[in-house]
This record gives sequence, C-alpha cells and structure tokens, in this order.
Amino acid sequence: MYRKVLLIAVILSVGVIAGTTSLYFGGKSARNKPEQLLEAEPAEVSRAVETTPAEVPSVQVVQQDIARQERAAKAQRAGEKSAKDTGSAERLRAAARRYEQRRNYSKAREYYERMARENPAGNEGRQAALSVARTDVLSYIHNKKDDSALAALEKLISDFADDPALASSVYDVARRFERAKKVAEAKDIYARIIAEYPGTEAAESARLSLAKLDIYSLVKSGDYGAAEAIERLSADFSGCPVLSEALYDIAIRCERAKDYELAGDIYDRILQQFPESVHAAKATLENPKTDIIESIRSGQGESAAAAIEKLKAEFSDSPYLNEALKQIAKQYEWDNDYEQAARLHGELAERCGDSDYGRRAQINTAKCEVLAAFEAGDDTAARRGVAELVNDFGDHTKTSWALCQIAKQYKDEAARLEAEGHAEQAAESMAEAVGAYENIINKLPASNATAEAYYMAAEYYRGQSDHAKSAEYYQQLADDYPGYDMAWNAMFLAGDSYEKLAEAGQISKAVADTRTRQVYERLLAEYPDCRAARAARQWLNNNNISVSQDF
Repeated sequence: MYRKVLLIAVILSVGVIAGTTSLYFGGKSARNKPEQLLEAEPAEVSRAVETTPAEVPSVQVVQQDIARQERAAKAQRAGEKSAKDTGSAERLRAAARRYEQRRNYSKAREYYERMARENPAGNEGRQAALSVARTDVLSYIHNKKDDSALAALEKLISDFADDPALASSVYDVARRFERAKKVAEAKDIYARIIAEYPGTEAAESARLSLAKLDIYSLVKSGDYGAAEAIERLSADFSGCPVLSEALYDIAIRCERAKDYELAGDIYDRILQQFPESVHAAKATLENPKTDIIESIRSGQGESAAAAIEKLKAEFSDSPYLNEALKQIAKQYEWDNDYEQAARLHGELAERCGDSDYGRRAQINTAKCEVLAAFEAGDDTAARRGVAELVNDFGDHTKTSWALCQIAKQYKDEAARLEAEGHAEQAAESMAEAVGAYENIINKLPASNATAEAYYMAAEYYRGQSDHAKSAEYYQQLADDYPGYDMAWNAMFLAGDSYEKLAEAGQISKAVADTRTRQVYERLLAEYPDCRAARAARQWLNNNNISVSQDF
C-alpha cells in the first residue's frame, strides 16, 4: 500500500513539474470535455487526472476522483448497452420503416411489435400497434393475397377508428395496391379515403392519386390529352406534398410507353417546381438518361456510348447513377445487344462490389453473356454459362428470373423453328428452355419465378403427353403459389391431367376422379369467376357431385 501511494504521489509531482495541466487522449487536450471521460475505458480514466501547478490533490482525493470517474464511465456504458438492447422508439421506428421500404414486412413487423411492447401505454405504443396492423395488410398485398389484405384492412379501420394517423395508413395501403398493379382496389380505397376522411392530407393525396391514374391511362393509349391533363394536375394540386412524386411516377410511365419527349418535359417541370426535392435530384439524371435510351433505340450506337461516358463523368457522385446505368443496360437487352448490356452490367458490378446491388449486376452480366452466346449460335458456351450462373449465384432469387429470361429466348426460338418446319431443331431449343425451368425448380430458392417455371414446364410436359409430370407440376404450383396469375388454370389443368392419366391406365379412375374433384372444388371456392369455373362446375355435375351455391 505504501509503495502504491508513493508511486501515485511521484506521478503527480512529475506531472506538476512538467507543467502537465491538461488532459490528453490520443495527443489532444481534454480540458472542458467531460464527455471524453465518459467515453474512455477505465484504464484511460485512471490516467486522466487533471492537476494544476497551484494545487496538487491528496492521494485520497485522487483515488476518490478516479473511483467517481470509473463509476461514471461504467454508467455511461451501461446506458449505451441498455439503449442498444431495448432501442429507443425513434430508432426502432426508423429500422421498421427501412424494412418496409425493402418490402421485408415480417422484419418490419418485428420492430413495430418491439416498439409496442416497450411503450404499452403511451402514444408511441398506439402508433406502433397501428403500424403492425398496416404492415400485415401490406404483407398480404405483397404476397398477392388480396382477399386477406382487404379483410385485414377492414379490421385495421375498425380497430383504429379514432386514431388521427389512420387516414395516412389507409393511404399507404392504397399506394401498395397501386404499386402491385391492382388499380381497381387502389381506386376504391382512394375514393373511400376522400369520402371518409375529408379535409385530411391523405384525402388530398388520394384525389391526386386518382387523377394520376387517369393520366396513366392516357399515356398508355398514346392520347395527346396527356400533356394537358398533366398541366391541370400541376395546377390543381400545387400545394399537395406528394405532387413531385406523382409527376415523377407519370414520367416513368411515359418512358415505359416510349414517349421520351413527354417524360423529359415532366422532368423539367419537376426541376423547376421542386428543385430541392429528392425527385429533382433524380430528374437531373433522368433527362440525359432518356436521351441515351432514345439513341440506343434509334440505332445511334456511337452517340449513345459517348453520352454514357459523359453521364458517368458528370454524375459520378450521384446516388442515382447506378440505377440510370442499369436502365440503360436494360435498353440494350431489349434491343438484343447483349454484348453492350453485359459490358454495362459488368461496370455496375465493379462499382457496387459485394453489395446486393452488385450481386444483381453480376447476375445480369452472366445472363447477358449467356444470351450473347445464344444469339451467336454458340450453344456450348451458352450451356456452360447457364451452369456457371446456377453454381455461382444459386443462393440469389434474381438468378431464377435470369433463367426465366434465358428460357424464354430458347422457347421463342423453338416456336420460330417449328413455324419454319425445323421440328428437330425446335425440339432441341425447347429442351434447353425446359432445362432452365428445371434448374429453377430443383436448384434455386423458391420465389415468384419458381411459379412461372412450374407453369411453363407443366405446359411443356402436357404437350409431350407426360401427364404424370404435368399433373405434379400443376398441383405443386396450385399448392405453393395460389397468388400466381395463372394458378386457377393450373388447378383446372391438374384435374385434366389426372383424367388423362386414368385414360392411359396409369392410375385408377377412382383415384383420378377423387383428385380431380378435390382440385375443381378448390378452384370454384378460390376462383369462382375465372374462365375455367364453368368447365369445372360442369365436370362436377356430370359426375353427380353436388356443387354448392356458393360456387
């Protein structure tokens, strides 16, 4: 103990003699910065004893000061850990919203639920509970379970009828339906918001959204009245907070309709009216991008290449450059210039590294290299590229869609060869397409592309009279992907395949009838208004199976 006290005294004396009157951490003075003490580790705090030439504290005072500072540092770390473990409401909300934006609704729900648990009595908890309910609706829409989404929406409206944030949440649901291309549902909800929540910001935004959807129809049909309608929209909703977003959405629709001139005019309008908005930042890049796409479409390859280089130089720091380059690469794909598309996707892959965006760019590069080999007639290189695509990127859902695109090229080629009378070559090309679909089904993660693969492969097997395989794939599609656009037809054709198997003696008629009855009853229950409903109902009646009036 004596040596320890003596050592401290010596250290203090040396500090005084040397004129050490300030605290140092990493060579910087810590005088008048108590937060640095709180952030320091205990060992650093024990060294951070400030002394002055005028007064040297006693050993006891020094020890008390050290202990106090250690307790303060410990409390600070404990507080930080507690905040990290429990999470503030604002941080939890921000995390949940990020997951919502990525459409990871299950993860978003987890954060909202946690926020509700930690704030059970306050307004934060109430808002979190509302967000949980809204997220459930959005998840149903994302998974194409529209009936469940609408039922969940009704429950949300009932449970939170008095909540001032309800109108905004209902508007979010309408927006998600719109994004999912469920325009009828979106319009109905927008109209309901206007009727039931008049005077709210959500009602004004809903009115704007309805007007925007009408403009979409004009743009799609090539109606010259679209420009005038956009002019009226800008005037009628000049104070609406979502006007810049609506104009940007319309401009994107114009691009899809190949009306690049009108798209450019809208981008200019956004830059003039909303220069500080995020959409203005995007629009600044969109104008030169649309010019490049128009050059590609008109066959001005050299001009497009020079403009791409200029775009990369002028917008090198823009967060929207990568997306613009991806869209330009897609235009090369649509023009069947897969070499240029692969080159641009490859540049994106280098720019984005190992991020998810970079991985997607790598997949697009590999896909375009396969398609370039296909176009060049190099079947060996194309097959090798498909195998590498599956092996190198088999854990990514984007790979399934890449294979779907490759399969479509082979399928279209098969149809062309068949029409020209080259049956053997057509069969070979179709076999390549089916091979790609089988890769998706058997080797890659389940996704919406898997549903497409099941359906297209089942169609092929049905055409080859392989009814066992077609029945298996149609049934699997119906069971696992009820939200798929052609799920109703898959159910009907599954029943037809069972009957064909019975006719061929591969299964008994009793087994075939049982399976067909089950799948047709389900079809009528889930898709009563589909085109196959009448035929399914007729089969049930012909087989003396009573059909519920509900069907």
